[in-house]
Amino acid sequence: MQIPSNLTLLRELGLELRTGSRDFLPFSNQRMEIEVPAMIGRDVFLDTETMGGGSYICTNTYARNIKSIGRFSSISENNSFGCPDHALNLITSHACIINPGKTWYTPFIDFHDATDWINNNVALFHKENENKGKIEIGNDVWIGTHVRIMNGVKIGDGAVIGSQAVVTKDVPPYTIWGGVPAKMIRKRFDDDVIERLLQIRWWDYGPEILKNTSSENIRKQLDELEERIRNGFPKKQYDKLIFDESTHQIWLQRSDKEGQELLYQLNG
Repeated sequence: MQIPSNLTLLRELGLELRTGSRDFLPFSNQRMEIEVPAMIGRDVFLDTETMGGGSYICTNTYARNIKSIGRFSSISENNSFGCPDHALNLITSHACIINPGKTWYTPFIDFHDATDWINNNVALFHKENENKGKIEIGNDVWIGTHVRIMNGVKIGDGAVIGSQAVVTKDVPPYTIWGGVPAKMIRKRFDDDVIERLLQIRWWDYGPEILKNTSSENIRKQLDELEERIRNGFPKKQYDKLIFDESTHQIWLQRSDKEGQELLYQLNG
């Protein structure tokens, strides 16, 4: 999808898109929904179905095969999520025996009479990898620099992933992980505090609900938040930008209106 010639409208609506030297929007998904405000840094490849309001992704991050990124999550630079898998159960991990066509090595390998064999290899590869699924990143997550997250991993709300970690399994909410492979270092709070945080879901109300609460005492702060919710503190309504690769269109869905408004019709 071609970059709009004028990014002012997107910025006014709350999407800070820092495209850098790229000529095309960094999205590869057929359809992606981004709540605003949000920020996508320079040289970011982003393939997600949804991205929540208040979240940002910094420079030089490859984020592929993602189902969702929650609200108010902070993703640092130089990360790699959801890289393509290679076959570990076949004689070679090289892609040539499962994907011989339309790539750089195609003219140099003769597999024209091996279609059934290739298809069988593909089936064996998918059987090994079929249960991995897409990555899910929760709300209020902080991911440091040079992190790798493998396919199918779920990062829980409030979790922290330390720099240079390689995450191979699910990360529970409000835990801190690091290392290769990543392991839990500690919980951020006591279990009763975590349970209350997950019930409150402050990100559904926006940072405004946190204003002037008791940051020095988490339990008192939670008491104050619960009281505000009981007293009818309103949930935050997020406008949404919809990127449709199949039609090369960008749409706006306002939280207070029915239907969608076409913002851009782009070239392919």
